[in-house]
Amino acid sequence: MKCFLCRSDHGRPNSLIKHLKVIHGLCTGRTLHLKCGQEGCSRSFGSFSGFRKHLNKCHVSGSFDSVEEGDFSPHQSVECSATEVNLSSEHLEAESTVSSTHLVNSCASVISDLKAAGVGQSVLNSVVISMEETVQDIQQHAKETVIKHVFSDDRETETCKKVEACFEELENPFTILNSEYKRSKFLSGKWETVEPVECVIIQDKFMYFPILSTLELIFRSQYIAEMLKS
Repeated sequence: MKCFLCRSDHGRPNSLIKHLKVIHGLCTGRTLHLKCGQEGCSRSFGSFSGFRKHLNKCHVSGSFDSVEEGDFSPHQSVECSATEVNLSSEHLEAESTVSSTHLVNSCASVISDLKAAGVGQSVLNSVVISMEETVQDIQQHAKETVIKHVFSDDRETETCKKVEACFEELENPFTILNSEYKRSKFLSGKWETVEPVECVIIQDKFMYFPILSTLELIFRSQYIAEMLKS
């Protein structure tokens, strides 16, 4: 993997992206412009996540991005093999106690708090995209760690492929919220938010919240309705 800025070589996409962030100081934002430095490729990207997906899909040979030896210390190693681990299909397909819907709602709640605190859309976009990439890095790191230490000698087994598939199917809760349109659609559908309306009188601009819509939304709440009845 060649860096498009200094042409240095890197063994895997994660190493290249880490190099771009640490050595060249590139960071997520509207000004981010990444180019693929591989021979014969002229693709460009505005996010690290899109750049990583491209590298893994088009320029990596093998089923997964391997883990470098230097990424782990000896005490982190797990000395076991796939035959010693009881990973049946029943265990692999078991539902998580924390649903993906719950994770998305939790992320949306944080974003709503930031928005209510007056954080601008450009800052929100940068935060959400950064968190999306961070979650993706964590998921990728977890997958690589499990496969490296549990299936070090038998990566072609059916169980290993099932474990890898489970990691690939993990949803990123920030993906559904990574643009202003997506956030507005999700929040309006989930919590029926009432947005402020801009009103222009002669040359002055005013912002107001629609009172009737706000009251209608409030009284739809079953909890509030029970309070009023009592």
